[in-house]
Amino acid sequence: MSYVLPLDLVLNDEALREYLKTDWIIKTMLHLESTRKIAGYTQSDLATLLNTTQSVISRSESDMDGAISLRRYAEWLFACGAVPTRIETTTLVDARKDLIISTYGKNSGYISKAPTDNRANQSLVDSAPVLFSTTYGQESSDSPTKEPKKGVAA
Repeated sequence: MSYVLPLDLVLNDEALREYLKTDWIIKTMLHLESTRKIAGYTQSDLATLLNTTQSVISRSESDMDGAISLRRYAEWLFACGAVPTRIETTTLVDARKDLIISTYGKNSGYISKAPTDNRANQSLVDSAPVLFSTTYGQESSDSPTKEPKKGVAA
């Protein structure tokens, strides 16, 4: 079973930005919950440390829109004994390449076909129509057999 990237993630900058933004927010919010659990705290324990209620912690952990403030994010981590150290960024072009590599592998040859600027590249679709789908998570028996890396949404 192989996975293919949605075509709009490869060709459409706005779709890629939205996908990457949502992915980052979800991973960041899940990180807060896992940090709490690694620290051995219940939601009630953390609520006491942050001078709030358990229900606020529960809502925050369920919030995949990322409405938590940056200050609250840092307070949460410090309360759990974790120290936020850095936030890394990259260009949209490099993020697109990383997404293709994580799905198909570094030596797949698809990287050279990915757009290298902010314009759609129709030749990518014409040269490899079975590699990309127009539906997120669609499977294809014609696509490469390499599975996506564990934990990487394709």
